[in-house]
Amino acid sequence: MRNRFATASGFLSSGLPRLGEVAGLAVCESLRTAPAGDRLLLISQVAHSASEPLPPLVYDHPHRRRALPVHRAATNAGRRPHRRPFPLNGNPNQENP
Repeated sequence: MRNRFATASGFLSSGLPRLGEVAGLAVCESLRTAPAGDRLLLISQVAHSASEPLPPLVYDHPHRRRALPVHRAATNAGRRPHRRPFPLNGNPNQENP
């Protein structure tokens, strides 16, 4: 089996690999698991997080190149995103305060 983290730029004090050129990281402690249909949901708590001022995560498509919506909303400082992914009031058809 090949080591997928052989190109890691370093390791955290926890021994986890630190991949280079990533905008952020979250080190989580697993609290429990829960079945979710044909999947297994991992319930975790963030123990450590960090971020770097790097370019947005993008995906390529033959006809367009787009930033992922989460990052686009976070980088438009002072501008309200065109929509919120999860309504605060629980009603997707009503504006949030």
